[in-house]
Amino acid sequence: RRVLSATSMDMALLRGLISAMDDGVMTAYIHYLLVRPDCQGRGIGRQLLEKVKEKYKDYLRIALMAYNKKSKLYNRCLGGHKEALRACRG
Repeated sequence: RRVLSATSMDMALLRGLISAMDDGVMTAYIHYLLVRPDCQGRGIGRQLLEKVKEKYKDYLRIALMAYNKKSKLYNRCLGGHKEALRACRG
């Protein structure tokens, strides 16, 4: 198993963080995507998801779980990949 962690930095300020793990064959699992509240709405989350998509472009699936209120963002960002998205109530 391999782990990918990517960050978005502005000077010394951490703006966002994403972490994914893969099975080494066909599925990558996004464990979390975090963006500072005061930095949200600036495309940081989208950029971090793009890094994961690029890293795992040859994988069959990118899997994640999201709360309903955020699932639209993930669907837009991960669209076109054979990803698995499971929305959770919250």
